[in-house]
Amino acid sequence: MNSYLSLTKTFVSALSMSKSNDKKRKLIILILSIFALFGIMIPGALLLGFFVGISTYNLTILNAGSQISTFVLQLVLEVIAIFTFVFGISVILNELYFTNDIEYILPWPLRIWQIVISKFTAAYIGENIMQLAFIVATIVGFGIGANIGIINWFIGICGIFLLPILPMVYCTIICMLVMRFTKIIKNKDSVQKATIFIIFAILIIVLLSVSSLGNFDFNNFSGNVNELSNNYFYALNILFPTVDLFVKAIGNGDIIMFLIYLLVNILAIIIMLVIAELIYFRGVINLSVNKNSLDVSLDKLIKSVRQHTPAYSYFMKELRILVRTPAFYTHCVIVNFIWPIFVYAVFKASDSSITLLWLKENYYVNENIALFMTVFIVGISAFLTSLNSITSNAISREGKHFHFMKSIPLDYKTQLTVKTLVGILFSFIGIMVYFIPVCIFINVNIIHMIGYIILSFLTIMFVAYMGIYIDSLQPKLVWDDELSVLRENYNMFFSMAIVIVFVIVFAIGGYFILLNKHLVFGQLFLIFVSILILCNIAMYLISRKSLVNNIIVQEEM
Repeated sequence: MNSYLSLTKTFVSALSMSKSNDKKRKLIILILSIFALFGIMIPGALLLGFFVGISTYNLTILNAGSQISTFVLQLVLEVIAIFTFVFGISVILNELYFTNDIEYILPWPLRIWQIVISKFTAAYIGENIMQLAFIVATIVGFGIGANIGIINWFIGICGIFLLPILPMVYCTIICMLVMRFTKIIKNKDSVQKATIFIIFAILIIVLLSVSSLGNFDFNNFSGNVNELSNNYFYALNILFPTVDLFVKAIGNGDIIMFLIYLLVNILAIIIMLVIAELIYFRGVINLSVNKNSLDVSLDKLIKSVRQHTPAYSYFMKELRILVRTPAFYTHCVIVNFIWPIFVYAVFKASDSSITLLWLKENYYVNENIALFMTVFIVGISAFLTSLNSITSNAISREGKHFHFMKSIPLDYKTQLTVKTLVGILFSFIGIMVYFIPVCIFINVNIIHMIGYIILSFLTIMFVAYMGIYIDSLQPKLVWDDELSVLRENYNMFFSMAIVIVFVIVFAIGGYFILLNKHLVFGQLFLIFVSILILCNIAMYLISRKSLVNNIIVQEEM
């Protein structure tokens, strides 16, 4: 037990962010943490809990109160289990096989199962620490909506921590089998490339499912809820039996069912550790390292070299890292070009009547459409720039090569500017490649189009500089794989929290402007541009000196 606790503590500490010793930076990070907590985590959890609670209450009432409806609870928990499984594969693979500590730990006098269970626990904590808030909100929403008793609450509170175990056990067993008996995965890049297709496939399926909620009707739905539950969850109940057991236990207050739920989780862990004892060691030993060599002669290499300015070379280096690294390409580049899918799903789920054809027919008839598009372009530009996290992990991406920034003949200010410009470039292209054709389709005049483009650019520039400033305060420079710098870096959440507040303020301001019927587009444009220019000036004054100073402080640590 002592070995397990010590190993787990060591592995978990490797997942955490580095801490600053500077009091001023600690205060700023604390403020950003509060923003993230109250800007993302709590609102998101409250919205999910509210949805589960209202849905459960309505379904229970419409079911004549004969029994508590657990359909929505099971739906949410099954979706969480699916995402835990999909995203957990890459986390488990990296933790079990591709961390730098493997070669040092194997010679220790430890059993294989001790190493595996410690790494599994560390991966479990790292993967589910933020997800736990949404699971808790789901249980609380269900409990309030169904008005459950004390026993049900006890089962819910005790069981929430075990829900992610079975999906992650599946991930662990699959990874060990693949690494032991195949040569499909040879390095970290193979892991990331293999999961790209799966993640996007699952994402598209979920979004299409969400879009189908546009015709959701409680009155039609509730009458056949039991039959629909049996049909819809049949396969998922076989794949994730613990979810079904937990839902039945909390819905009926069944202690026996809860004990079976505990037993299945324990049995799953035991099976995982038995398999680990049999095949994990051989999988690690047979692991192939990436041995791709550059079979290029010296003459060819010299001929291929082109001389460029330091700033241009650094710019191209940043572009190549983002495009050629699978994890960065998936999470930082591709996201800039798939955002319309999310927008489409939101509009379908809300059963909105707004279509491109409707915008085309009413753009010059309804004056409020220009205001809607103004707030939309500002909001989507801010969200996308924060979501792609290109600038909010720009310094963290350097990792162990951080001192490379000091060695090259390019000052810190220029390097940081180039990193920011790369983030601006991808965000701006990702917006304009869709927005300009839409404007052309709905016959937006050139003046309005230029206005929207200026608003988008000013918004992107503000969020991009804010992101790199936040990353300079506490970059995550210690990581073993590229996914860690994205998934275990809280700077993106800090940036996203500020963006959420920023967009809400803009939306509220747009609402009050909507009440004033006398404003024309030119006046509206000047108001928003003035606000964005002031935001950019404030960001410039904040980061003018402290941005470079933060890098110097990191260099001395």
